[in-house]
Amino acid sequence: MKLSTKDVFTLITGASSGIGKALAEACARRGMNLALVALPGAELSETADYLRYTYHVKVYHLGVDLTQAEAYEEVLEWINQHHLPVNMLINNAGIGCTGAFETFSSEFYFKQIQLNVVALTLLTRLMFSELKKHPKAYIFNVGSLSGFFSVPFKDVYAATKAFVISFSESLRHELQDTGIHVSVLCPGGVNSNAETAKRLKHHGWFAQASALTCEQVAEEAIEKLLQKESVVIPGRWNRLFMMLDKIVPAFITNIIIRSEFKRCAMAI
Repeated sequence: MKLSTKDVFTLITGASSGIGKALAEACARRGMNLALVALPGAELSETADYLRYTYHVKVYHLGVDLTQAEAYEEVLEWINQHHLPVNMLINNAGIGCTGAFETFSSEFYFKQIQLNVVALTLLTRLMFSELKKHPKAYIFNVGSLSGFFSVPFKDVYAATKAFVISFSESLRHELQDTGIHVSVLCPGGVNSNAETAKRLKHHGWFAQASALTCEQVAEEAIEKLLQKESVVIPGRWNRLFMMLDKIVPAFITNIIIRSEFKRCAMAI
């Protein structure tokens, strides 16, 4: 039986705050039902209630820590238990950081890789059978502009986002003859909370000028996803920077990036 758009659901991880919450609202504004996954807490249930009553869509939510090995199966079991036909998966959950490599513990890096890479990969794999049931389905992975570059003081984070970009592009090509479309979102600086706002203040004029709000990122992201754009880079300044990178020698780009992030890391 073919399901209408009123029957299907969008599954979003990291949906209780920041870009994830803004993506959820951008979807709800378009009448899309939601299955929200984030860390347990009042923020998640409050977000679900707000979207449910503001946009009159169906909203389910699950509090779970995706850095835990059993979490992916728990999400799948929850989807099956509530009989939620998911035709869109948005892998947004992730952990960022800025600072010298030795600043952070091995435990922190394990958790960062577990969430940014392992959770995204395994949840995509587990949801694959569900997505294939639909004539039209989407996988939307949240990467970062930093994933295109070597970024000192964000070494591991940038590397995880490089994985997300490569994985998304490879999977998109693999699935090009199917009904599943894969896109990757690569925002630059995002003014999402007090901590990121503090970091942006210590960057140069370009980072400050190109920074977007979560809402700006999400609105452009969902619009471009539905248009089946493969790599979504929100903001004209960020797209200009990517164009310039193609003509500027790599050593100059590396000098600029190192200077930017070293200044930020030393200030916070």
